[in-house]
Amino acid sequence: MPNDTPLETIEDSFHAIRPAKISFHSALDGYPFHPGHANWRKASMERRNRPTDINYRPEGNNGTAYGASDMRGLQVRQPFTGDNGENTLFFHLPTCGFKDIVFRFAARDEGAADFLLVDYSLEDNDDQWLTIGLASTSLELSTNYKLFEIDFSAIEGVENNPDFKIRIRFVNTGRGRDLGGALVAINTTGVENVGIQWIGGTLIRNERIYAIRLQYRVRKEGFLMWCIMGGYHIT
Repeated sequence: MPNDTPLETIEDSFHAIRPAKISFHSALDGYPFHPGHANWRKASMERRNRPTDINYRPEGNNGTAYGASDMRGLQVRQPFTGDNGENTLFFHLPTCGFKDIVFRFAARDEGAADFLLVDYSLEDNDDQWLTIGLASTSLELSTNYKLFEIDFSAIEGVENNPDFKIRIRFVNTGRGRDLGGALVAINTTGVENVGIQWIGGTLIRNERIYAIRLQYRVRKEGFLMWCIMGGYHIT
């Protein structure tokens, strides 16, 4: 698997019962892009040579010591939202024959994301994402690798589930980078028509180029989509 190349899916190398994989949904429509394209290596999932040993288990790799394991890492590049929704990692983890499920991974921020949003699905489609039973759904990143552990052992429906999936999304609160944002939740249950008035702007102008635009999503598990009117983004 090459470095610095946009990826869509990573299959497992070996498995006990059923195969697992990582798939990626890019925020940019048309992904993956070819070299020379304006969006080449943007909103992409890539392999890179910056792994860590804090979540490495030799018994999961035929007893191979970390130093000889030739481990690699993954990176997800900005922008995190775009015309195709949000950058999203999907971990397809069939749990057939397993119990007391715990998901562990190491992650760090390299000037891109502040938090990771985590939820899960028990179905064979992506229509319903759940947070019920999770101790935390927002994981704060730091500049050093942190080991995250998500305990699913007490959640009904996770064990012996061929369709179990975990979803991870990215939150960037600005800090002089590509994206900042604020989320407002509106309960429209039983309401047929909703009108929203929105004004975008900045309080203090500086040299940074701004592109403040309105997005929406249906339920918290949906993808963020651009609000379009007359063929133009609402800004």
